[in-house]
Amino acid sequence: MKTLFAFETFSEFLIMGNHGFYVWSSYGLAFGLISLLVGFSYLQFYRWHNAERVRLARLERQKLHQQQGDTGP
Repeated sequence: MKTLFAFETFSEFLIMGNHGFYVWSSYGLAFGLISLLVGFSYLQFYRWHNAERVRLARLERQKLHQQQGDTGP
């Protein structure tokens, strides 16, 4: 009977013909780098979002100040 899997047991799958360390460390490194990329991207977006919020609040204060200055005596 023909099997669908290339490995007979789960431990053979983890070892991968004595190349398991390199394979799994490559996966781990890739996962770690992608996680860092997502984390830094989120942090950059969070900082940008806060800076935009502050900028827009400053613009609103300037508009209000100009409107109050235009209606003065």
